[in-house]
Amino acid sequence: MCASRSGIRGLSLSSFCAVVAFIGLAMVFEGCASTAKQSSEEVSNQEFLSQHKLQAGHPYSVRQIKRLKVYANVKQTETGVQLYNGEFVTIMLAGQINRFAIGSTSPTETPAERPLSWWINGKNFGTTFNNAYGRTLISPASGNLQLGIVDEYHKDNKGFYDVIILTWTTTTFTLIADFLESLKQKIFGHPGVEDAFQQASLYRGMELSRNQTSMEIENTKAQMGTLFKEISQQSDKPSADLKQREEELESRLAELTGKLQQIDEMNRQLQQEKEKAAQLSQELEERERREKELMSRIGSVAKGRARTTS
Repeated sequence: MCASRSGIRGLSLSSFCAVVAFIGLAMVFEGCASTAKQSSEEVSNQEFLSQHKLQAGHPYSVRQIKRLKVYANVKQTETGVQLYNGEFVTIMLAGQINRFAIGSTSPTETPAERPLSWWINGKNFGTTFNNAYGRTLISPASGNLQLGIVDEYHKDNKGFYDVIILTWTTTTFTLIADFLESLKQKIFGHPGVEDAFQQASLYRGMELSRNQTSMEIENTKAQMGTLFKEISQQSDKPSADLKQREEELESRLAELTGKLQQIDEMNRQLQQEKEKAAQLSQELEERERREKELMSRIGSVAKGRARTTS
């Protein structure tokens, strides 16, 4: 490995310098290759942030933004994203994968057809979402986020999903929809960003409508309080004008209260649909797992019979 002392003494000054320079360059190139190998995914994320001017320009509502690839032949992919229990996280997907790729003609699948599972600190929390490319979810726990294609066997899969993850410091969909709208304009044609924005836009509309209705209710109650004060100060029977105003305000209050109840009911139904979709997904995963176990047992029995007959 090392030259002998007599060998070093026999080198000329110029030869010695050349050897030192060569060794130094080799160490530099080795270090560069190691850095590139270790952080290629991080470099890709930094290029994404720089390209869309997001690195230092996050609004206060955004805690973290990350872009990475989730390969179909890997069960769990570390995202480098830290989640906190109860916070909002938006996951946006694009791309196609092919399962049973080796010796198979199976069709490609999109994120809407073949969803992602998510793990937090290694604990599985089922499917992120179904029949969509992007959604904002509530983190069920604190810890490091891992993602993977929903499948029982991954090694024969091909392709990957292009994944963008956003974590939030807010639970206000008005702020979330505003940022996703700006992101949609910067990353044109990404189905996950488009889907997540559509969902957030729907909730933003409900949020704004609820806030506006609540303000109108409080304003109507204040007007009624003023009117009742006027009526109480009158010694005679309230005039027809005051009586009409009272009826109008009571009617308006009943209308606004009914509207607020409708908005809350819509929100409740949306949450129920989300829970039903998650439950259905788990049932489908369980059914698929049982079917694969059954096929495996049938195959084992068939092989055993073939050995017996031979």
